[in-house]
Amino acid sequence: MRIVLICALSFFCFVFNAFANEKITISNVGSETSLIAFSILSSAYKKLDIQLEYVEYPGKRAAIMANSGKTDGDTMRIKGFDKDFPNLVMVPVPVIAIEWMAIATDPTIEINGWKSLAPYTIGIRLGIKKTEIATKGMKVDKVNQYESIVKKVSFGRNDIGVLPKITALIHLKKSGLANVKILEPPVDTTPLYHYLYKDNRHLVDGIAQALKEMKSSGETEKIMQKEIQKLLK
Repeated sequence: MRIVLICALSFFCFVFNAFANEKITISNVGSETSLIAFSILSSAYKKLDIQLEYVEYPGKRAAIMANSGKTDGDTMRIKGFDKDFPNLVMVPVPVIAIEWMAIATDPTIEINGWKSLAPYTIGIRLGIKKTEIATKGMKVDKVNQYESIVKKVSFGRNDIGVLPKITALIHLKKSGLANVKILEPPVDTTPLYHYLYKDNRHLVDGIAQALKEMKSSGETEKIMQKEIQKLLK
């Protein structure tokens, strides 16, 4: 009996150590919001004794890599993203919420949801599903970097740019382009979710619980504010 117990304990120790040493690598588009979301997820995975890493790709490429299993998942996407990428499984607790802001050189432009942008030429980032869907049929200019959106608005090449509030604040401060203003209110607010490749679905419940606890304790908000301050320096 003692031999059996020792063997059992040895087995569970082996399993725990294997799990504790596990590394997960996820796709990340490299935007400021994505990097903040990654920091939040890193803390969630740490609670499961898993080391989280990321590889940066452009928006659509990041999703393709995750859906093919070449990465273990994607940092953050809209709800329903798995309809187009069926090998991905959503963790059902939002990692972060994006306030989508319009920027323009004309501060008198009135913002009242996505439809209010229709009369204008709109700069959005390529591969960001939310803005691509919301502006479908409008006069859209897709670029690879948020920095390009800010510059094109400043130089008059686009009437409006749409980007996350955090990203807008950072790029406007760093660029020094005083003629570009953030328009209120937000165009929209979107909760974003972490997705895992189907072979990693066993991690979904654990990560969901960790994210819930982090939000309740205020840890998520502390991480966000810390990362925002770092990016604004």
